[in-house]
Amino acid sequence: ERLRCWRNKSKGAKNAFVFSGCGTSGRVAWLCCRAFNQMLEELNMSPCFRYLIAGGDEALIASKELPEDDPLQGAKDLKQIASEFDSILFFGITCGLSAPYVAGQIDYALSQA
Repeated sequence: ERLRCWRNKSKGAKNAFVFSGCGTSGRVAWLCCRAFNQMLEELNMSPCFRYLIAGGDEALIASKELPEDDPLQGAKDLKQIASEFDSILFFGITCGLSAPYVAGQIDYALSQA
């Protein structure tokens, strides 16, 4: 219900929630977005949850270690997905705040605030 209110207050603006992580945290981001979008569709609302995972979709199945250590790629990925929307709410998922990929995204998000 709160999501419906938030979407209604947006008055036609294209907004999204973006979840991001590396490895298992990225898989959690994918799983959350998938579940939340399914719930929205059941309420006849358009999906607004997006995910990012270090290494792209291939990393959902096979581990990709190098992209996890690239804060610039993280920022680039977030910038690209953010450009599709009027505003986003970003959720960075990380164990121990140790993922440079997510740190780069947080840095980028803070620079846009």
